[in-house]
Amino acid sequence: ERQERERRRQEISRLLEDARIAFRRGHLKDAQQLCEQVLQVGRVGPAHELLGDVLVRQGRLHEAAGHYTIAAQMTPANGLI
Repeated sequence: ERQERERRRQEISRLLEDARIAFRRGHLKDAQQLCEQVLQVGRVGPAHELLGDVLVRQGRLHEAAGHYTIAAQMTPANGLI
């Protein structure tokens, strides 16, 4: 079980980093898909936050607000959201 959790953590970390790179390069569709893959594995605050950023860039503000809200609820000490 511990190995499985570590494997999932590494997978989430890799997908999230790939999503950040895609976002920085302006590949919004790829970034969105990668964030959605992360969220299929588990609730991950940074994935919700990055997906919110992607959606803002796509002009989908209402959807972005929902993801920002979830991210903020998951990381209440984060003053950046």
